[in-house]
Formats: sequence, structure tokens, C-alpha cells
Amino acid sequence: MALVFYVAVMAAALAALRAAGASWSPEPEVFRMPHRAQREVCLRDPDGVMLNLVETNPAEQDKTAPEV
Repeated sequence: MALVFYVAVMAAALAALRAAGASWSPEPEVFRMPHRAQREVCLRDPDGVMLNLVETNPAEQDKTAPEV
């Protein structure tokens, strides 16, 4: 199981998580798709649940395919 969280600014989210004691490896990666690119990073919460942070513009969050 993984929980996915969409964040507008990955750097700010990671800074807050790091200040709270979180760590992750590797650093965020860019995933490229035909309709957009987005940064993602995975980490685990204290209970071991996988968290996936996805940086996305809220205005494009529902965009799932290239516009024609």
C-alpha cells in the first residue's frame, strides 16, 4: 500500500519533512510522460507505510493525457 500526496512545491514539502526528521533515498526523480513531467519521491512514515510525493501544478492535476 502507498499513499500518494500531491504537492505544489516539492522543495518546500521536502524541507518541512526533513525538519520533522524524515529521510529518503534516492532524491526526487523526474518522470516524463507524453503530456507532462513531474517530480516524485518515495519515503516511509514511522509505521512503515510507503508515501509517494508528486509535484504537480494544481491546475494540471486532472490532466491525464495529451490534449489534442
